Amino acid sequence: MVGKKAPVFLVSPDRFIDFTTVIDGKLTAHFEIFNISKSRIAFRVQSNSRGDYFVQPDGDFVEPGDRAMVHIMVQSDGNVDHRHRFLVHAHTVSEHELVLTKAEFWEHHPNVVSETVTLEVRAPEFNNAKLRERLLTQVAALRKTNSELQEKNTRLEEKNILLSAVLEDLSQQNGYQMDTMRFGYAMLALLLTAFIWDMWMTIIFTDDSTPVLERAADELMSAGAKIVEAVQPPESRGD
Repeated sequence: MVGKKAPVFLVSPDRFIDFTTVIDGKLTAHFEIFNISKSRIAFRVQSNSRGDYFVQPDGDFVEPGDRAMVHIMVQSDGNVDHRHRFLVHAHTVSEHELVLTKAEFWEHHPNVVSETVTLEVRAPEFNNAKLRERLLTQVAALRKTNSELQEKNTRLEEKNILLSAVLEDLSQQNGYQMDTMRFGYAMLALLLTAFIWDMWMTIIFTDDSTPVLERAADELMSAGAKIVEAVQPPESRGD
């Protein structure tokens, strides 16, 4: 009789996914992968409803004795349903495969895994008083932060309009070539677009986003001022 093969990893929690935390306005759950084998393992996470969730990381390597934390966030338009499942696949990495990247490893093993753990989603139970109070507190704090960031963004847009007006005034007063003016406008638009993108990425992935956004705003204004100075005619620069 062949004995049962020893597991290569453990998952905690090992059965249910519970969304009990709010991070950046999104319901979030976590689970941990523990490599109990003597070899490196590769894992990847699959779901029967990936469109409802964002998984980070959705796969990686774990060294012997090490742990990896996986975060699952509900998408803005996602739905938490008890029928949803997450499959955590793991496969042992042989010595000659240690040089492979994560993508290369799974290209070599598209359908082969050492073992799989299935996690069931449990919809949040908001009738729990403590959980409801914690979630409401977190949501209130997020709304306040979002309001402050919107105010900062409004002020930046106003300053961008002012910079554009300065460029227009310089164009009319000094008869500068329109190509130069268009370039200045384009650069300002790119700067503002980049800042807005950074703002949303910071809000999503950073716990305390305010200092980061303030630094980005200062850099935006400094760069805008340099553009204005660059397109001024020499006699207007005070050189």
